[in-house]
Amino acid sequence: MSRKAEVTELHPKQVEAIQNVAVVEYSAADAIAIWDNIEPYLALTLKYAMGRFQIENVKEAVERGNLWVFVVYARDTKSVYSVIAAEGFKFPHRRVFSVALCGGEDVMKWGRIAWEKLVESAKERGYNQIEVIGRRGWGRFLDGAKETGTVYAMDLEGEA
Repeated sequence: MSRKAEVTELHPKQVEAIQNVAVVEYSAADAIAIWDNIEPYLALTLKYAMGRFQIENVKEAVERGNLWVFVVYARDTKSVYSVIAAEGFKFPHRRVFSVALCGGEDVMKWGRIAWEKLVESAKERGYNQIEVIGRRGWGRFLDGAKETGTVYAMDLEGEA
């Protein structure tokens, strides 16, 4: 079965779940205003960052507008499923919208709808490429994306 067929052949419960999901981008000021609510979700991601930064660094990047914040939540209960932070990079031949952090739960309920929102946001900002660096399971939600490699990292100065 092709990936396209998998996307169009959703179980009715999956369709219902997708219709109940909202993905909202917050301005830097608004994200900082709700920081106490979103920080725990972003903090979940830091165990994969190998000591590159701490939650304070994430907050500073959001405040400066260097990280864009998206909150994924259930429309009916307003409960948060996930918080996503993305950033942009300019290369000689590509402008890349990069999903830097994504922490949350119940990804089966919101993965595809969040991906659609991120792609839309990247296009609106003038980016011509989007990437997600994350665990392999993300591939099942990233319609139209291809796996281009795997990231390996090693600390050279002891444990992080």
